[in-house]
Amino acid sequence: MDCADIDTDGLIELTNQNTFSIYPNPSFNNATIKFNNANEDNYQLLITNLSGQQLYSEKVSGTNLSTGYKLDLQNFEQGVYFVSIQNGSEVRVVKLVKGN
Repeated sequence: MDCADIDTDGLIELTNQNTFSIYPNPSFNNATIKFNNANEDNYQLLITNLSGQQLYSEKVSGTNLSTGYKLDLQNFEQGVYFVSIQNGSEVRVVKLVKGN
């Protein structure tokens, strides 16, 4: 779980920089996956639909995730997907919305 600092002005700042994000979200034809502070190991990248059906799987280097991995979404239908990265027992999941 990420730790947070709350400033006196009420802003919340996450202190754990191991964040996993996808942008833009919603996406149309392409998205960028970024995992700050990923190590150099390979990660398993999975995309599943809301029913849990695996639609995409690829091994991606931690270096590519740290710098921003480009994901081609042109062959995906409009809808909601779950994008996960796994390295050993560590799994992180982000919801991705694919628009027209």
